[in-house]
Amino acid sequence: IMGASGAGKTTLLGILAGLEKPGIGKIKINGFDIHQEKKKIEGVIGYVSQDDLLIEELTVYQNLFYNAKLCFSNLKDQEIDQRVHKVLGDLGLDQRKDLKVGSVLDKQISGGQRKRLNIALELIRQPGILFLDEPTTNLDKKAIAWYQHQLAALPADTMVLIASNQEHEYPATATKLDILKYK
Repeated sequence: IMGASGAGKTTLLGILAGLEKPGIGKIKINGFDIHQEKKKIEGVIGYVSQDDLLIEELTVYQNLFYNAKLCFSNLKDQEIDQRVHKVLGDLGLDQRKDLKVGSVLDKQISGGQRKRLNIALELIRQPGILFLDEPTTNLDKKAIAWYQHQLAALPADTMVLIASNQEHEYPATATKLDILKYK
């Protein structure tokens, strides 16, 4: 989904992801209304917002581990630890795992690393549908190439919806582009 700032991309993603209710109509996934039957689609949707959702006082590893622990209450800590280490390695964050995330004013990791960690919080859950709201903001060309590689490596049955105003955010594997205009 591509459009200028203020065109409604974030609002549309929020509605499709079930974070906001539509003014009219329903959003269904596999026949389930995402607002009325949330339990039936739990874990299916992943959403990476424009904003950081990191806990500044925790390390990179701890942010990912505790997020995974909340999502995978049925797994033992050792299994979660293995998943976390795999994702950290896949995302090139394994060398930064022991650094505190820090705040915007007291940065311990770079903006690109923060963005990758935010994406990791959702990728570790392996959602069937992944919504990304302007995911390459503040990333350099190398990080953007990495990000596109990660999207291409997702399982073929994972649906990815990206909202952006930057053409480079759309990997060559994209099958559809919708452009929003505001009036």
